[in-house]
Amino acid sequence: LRKISLPLVLAVLLVLCAASYLRCKSQFTATALLETALPPLLKLAFLAYPLVTNRAFDAFSCYEFEDSQWLKADVDIECGTSKHDGAKALAWAAIIFYAIGLLALNASLLFAARRAILTNTPTTLSRATAFLYREYEPHFFWWELAEMLRRFLLVGLYIIWPYQQGTVMQVAFANLTAIIFLAWQQQAMPFVHIFDDYLALSCSLSLTVLFLCSIFFKYSSLTELPDLSKLTKLETLNLTFCR
Repeated sequence: LRKISLPLVLAVLLVLCAASYLRCKSQFTATALLETALPPLLKLAFLAYPLVTNRAFDAFSCYEFEDSQWLKADVDIECGTSKHDGAKALAWAAIIFYAIGLLALNASLLFAARRAILTNTPTTLSRATAFLYREYEPHFFWWELAEMLRRFLLVGLYIIWPYQQGTVMQVAFANLTAIIFLAWQQQAMPFVHIFDDYLALSCSLSLTVLFLCSIFFKYSSLTELPDLSKLTKLETLNLTFCR
């Protein structure tokens, strides 16, 4: 709860500090507050988004034993109990407020300022939201939304859907998402500076290779189990004998 609520507390403090500063300067207006408080709030949200999302989805991951399951994020909580249900309810609130809410908020801000961004005629809103789009080409002002969506899928959604954590298919879906985004990014080249494009491509390629290696590792760890190896050898002998 503390880790999830901390960004919200910091956001309130930032707004209060900005309002106090403007009052001291006798410049307090809604426009001035927007230009002063929104940029640091967007930076805070940028840092908090993957951390809180990852923490929230941890409430659905459990260690499995023969007769019980225990939450990975807090091994004091047994999965399937009322205490675990409370943790999941808090996690869903964080997912809706942070993971989905911040994505919707950024989308609303960017598309509200899109005309000013595309025509290069700054307004109060476009200046306040510059952190979200200034590194991208004007016609790709929305690219940060694609980055947020990728984080939401890879960091969170694939943990609970469509397969349980730790399966080969879960990693395969994540790898497919990474490959699609890599191809899309290579075609778009959305950054203003070409160096940033190549750096982003390198990071996306590294992520794809990481997931691919994870698939091989997971496959080998499953197929090389002693009992499974014996069964495979037995099936091979039976096929050979039948022939």
